Amino acid sequence: MQLAYIARRFAVFLLIVWLAATLNFFLPKLSGQDPVRAKLLQSAQLGGYVHAGLEDMVKEYDQRFGLDKPLWRQYLTYLRDTSHLDFNYSIANYPRTVREMVSEAVPWTVGLLGITTLLSFRSAHCWVRCSPGLARRAGCAG
Repeated sequence: MQLAYIARRFAVFLLIVWLAATLNFFLPKLSGQDPVRAKLLQSAQLGGYVHAGLEDMVKEYDQRFGLDKPLWRQYLTYLRDTSHLDFNYSIANYPRTVREMVSEAVPWTVGLLGITTLLSFRSAHCWVRCSPGLARRAGCAG
């Protein structure tokens, strides 16, 4: 009974992870925008460059990011890379990798999470101690 329950819960977990990854892959594709072209146009406008050779650059970046392959191949590659935690290069911040960007953000995230957790425990403790009715029910009369 216990093993069947754990197996069922694990199967549901895998289904939810697969569904989330699938939505994460297909929702940006439904927008119809080309992220490489948009990023190159933005860079060209900021730098004041002429758009000559933009199509060649788009083709090169599409090939580099694997966007020139069929959608089913992109999806399988995405699932494989995601399962290995290999998120490759960031389109928005090329040539930085997503792993570099996440590793820079993790210390700040953990620090903020730790501070807010400590503050919430402390404020909850003070709130319970200062509220006579809650303190009696919680067994911490003082």
